[in-house]
Amino acid sequence: MEEYHDGKADTISGIKKVDDKTVEIEYKKVEPSMLQAGGGVYSYAAPKHTLEGVAIKDMESSDQVRKHPVTFGPYYMSNIVAGESVEYLPNEYYWNGKPKLKKITMKSVQTASATEALNSKLYDMIFQMPTDTYETYKDIEG
Repeated sequence: MEEYHDGKADTISGIKKVDDKTVEIEYKKVEPSMLQAGGGVYSYAAPKHTLEGVAIKDMESSDQVRKHPVTFGPYYMSNIVAGESVEYLPNEYYWNGKPKLKKITMKSVQTASATEALNSKLYDMIFQMPTDTYETYKDIEG
């Protein structure tokens, strides 16, 4: 991949089209974070025109990724408040039927208040709970 980013190659080594619906990606190094929320790795292919002209180094902060991402899932991002929340609405074009929830809101919660928020049932779930306070939330139902 470095060769492609440096302009020394026209194609990215390690990426192979298997068939019209399958792409095989070979990694030199795999990090555990890649398995959670993509770890900065796109988990699906995107149409070329949606990211064309966006440099790799600018991709994470680009409007195409932050404000107008392409999704194939049951929901799409309808509103993003940087550092605070992301709202999702049902994708009417989802291939596997109508999504069950009318709306999903993901909020950023300070680590210090995460356990209390879970205890008070303020949220249905919290990702990445602090491990050093595991004893305070291990028995919370839900």
